[in-house]
Amino acid sequence: MWPLTAVVDGGERIAQRKGMIWIPPGTLVAGTPKDRTPRIADEELPGEAIELAGFYIDEFAYPNEGGAIPKTGMNRDEAVGLCTTQDKRLCTELEWERACKGASNSTYEYGETYRAAECMMGQSGRLAPSGLRVACRSTFGVHDMHGGPWEWTASTWRRTPGLRYGVARGGNSDAGELVGRCANAMAVTPATRRPDIGVRCCAGEANRAEVKLNVVRGKPFESRRYDAPFATSVVQAIKANPPPELSGDQPFRVDRIWNWRPVGNEELLVAAGCVKRSPHSDCGAAILRMRPSGDSGAEAPALVGFASSGWWMSVIKTDHLGRDLLVFGGDGNTTFKRRIAYVWGRVAIGEPERTRPSDVEE
Repeated sequence: MWPLTAVVDGGERIAQRKGMIWIPPGTLVAGTPKDRTPRIADEELPGEAIELAGFYIDEFAYPNEGGAIPKTGMNRDEAVGLCTTQDKRLCTELEWERACKGASNSTYEYGETYRAAECMMGQSGRLAPSGLRVACRSTFGVHDMHGGPWEWTASTWRRTPGLRYGVARGGNSDAGELVGRCANAMAVTPATRRPDIGVRCCAGEANRAEVKLNVVRGKPFESRRYDAPFATSVVQAIKANPPPELSGDQPFRVDRIWNWRPVGNEELLVAAGCVKRSPHSDCGAAILRMRPSGDSGAEAPALVGFASSGWWMSVIKTDHLGRDLLVFGGDGNTTFKRRIAYVWGRVAIGEPERTRPSDVEE
């Protein structure tokens, strides 16, 4: 039933539905921009601006009552039925994301910085009464979009060719910084019933925009051809944010550059080189990402990590999956290797592991 109350949106009076929040028309910056982390490059749009029409969304997960425990254990068809009986429908996944990000398109419903306590992340399997986490609220006024059950959407998973899964949003996980983002999604077969999957309904004409990704994978690690100007841009990127191992006035001299593709739709640069010093050089592998530079929209490399290889020019190999790199180096009479790991768009540099000299050649 439609009550007599109304909200004003851009001068237009919009009838308000009981227990539902009106999400006004606006721009959703969908997914996660390439220069932001954490992100899942082969599952999320790269910060694409999408215009969405206004719609309604339930304030809480079904049964949409403050103080009630969300209902779970339903498959997608059953979720559709629960919404239909109320003259509602399943939300699309981009409508869900818009309601979560709010007008400012924030990473989390409560802002840009992850705070586990706001939505009680890291406590999966425990469903709290709706509305208990008062700070777990988007700027539009939608509550508990994370920290509770995953929520069915009407969308189809269009990230992996051949897979026709459904899409769930929200949820809880120990990996709260990743899962607690408004852009995060999970592929689920529509017939699935789980104790941590419920539903939140929408109303009004559905937006047709979808998440469609063309996932490009390519070789995990291969040598890159480059010219002097590009090598200079790499050196400038390192000079702009020098790691402690390269402090001083001497420039980093690039010996070789590779393309590193740890996951689909992600490409990093790895530049091996040294700073010439006396009595020995300081060498290592710089990891860089191409980012927009200036108003022209042109891209330039930016340093995201550095793995020292000591006095040796870096010898770099991939692990058996091609996702992580191993950098071999040495100092004095000892040799070592260190791992460069790719984690949710970030680069983590491991501590040196002392090795036998023959390990470099294996």
